[in-house]
Amino acid sequence: MGNYSRRVAFWYSDQPDFARYENLQEEAVLVKVEIEEVAAVRSVAEEYLFDKGDLVFYYRRSKAGGALPGEERLYFRDKKMIRRLGQPAGEGFEPSDPAATLSRARSLQKSFLATFDR
Repeated sequence: MGNYSRRVAFWYSDQPDFARYENLQEEAVLVKVEIEEVAAVRSVAEEYLFDKGDLVFYYRRSKAGGALPGEERLYFRDKKMIRRLGQPAGEGFEPSDPAATLSRARSLQKSFLATFDR
């Protein structure tokens, strides 16, 4: 047994329907997604930053118990990772797979769009 919580916050610039008036895809209005997850003594914080619908930055911080936290930052351009920063020092911290990160970002965009009545 233990505690568990997950919070997902979407930051956006306008209603998705309005993006079409600017000849953009609806997901282009999504600017940022923040995810905070706590499970017992383990916590993970993630941020996804978008520019006109494309993922440009990903940040993750993970901490388990009394271990050192692990952090990483991934930078993207044209759907490809161009830079990785961070020293994953945390116990059990695995570096993110860029392809999986892009896939999760697309999934979050779909979840965001699903929150609007159509």
